[in-house]
Amino acid sequence: KYQFRDKTGNITIDVDDELWQGRPISANTNVTLIGEVDIDYKPLKRVEIDVDQVQF
Repeated sequence: KYQFRDKTGNITIDVDDELWQGRPISANTNVTLIGEVDIDYKPLKRVEIDVDQVQF
C-alpha cells in the first residue's frame, strides 16, 4: 500500500508489485492510476483505490 498526498488531502492506494514494477517516484512524478474506489465509513471514512493499471 502507498499513500499519496497533496494540498487537497491524501489517499491510500493498494497496488500489486508487478504493476508498480519497483519504479521510484517523487512529488514531481506524474502517475496515472486506474482502478476501483473502495470507501469504508466505519469507524471513520477511509477511501482506498484498488489499482488495476499503472501508467508512468
